[in-house]
Amino acid sequence: MSNKPVLVEKEVPDEQKTAFGASTFVVNDKPLSGRYVWVVGDFFAGTLKQYFNATFKEVRYVGHWAQKLNTLPEELMKAERKPDFIVIVRVERSF
Repeated sequence: MSNKPVLVEKEVPDEQKTAFGASTFVVNDKPLSGRYVWVVGDFFAGTLKQYFNATFKEVRYVGHWAQKLNTLPEELMKAERKPDFIVIVRVERSF
């Protein structure tokens, strides 16, 4: 398949690890969209990772929303390169 994504994933340097591991940055050499996206999420963001990686040119997985949502505006202001948009994935369940 010629449009299969070509992905390179790297850890974001100087980032504190969250409950879901290190903050990572994924670059896709054959994206469907040339957009740069930040993803803040919970466990469900992991199930969407394949979609995000295949769709967008660059994806930065910032971390778990519980640890990163309050500092997100500050991180955005300090970022040399601003994302085209930010996706916040939060799935709530009550049993």
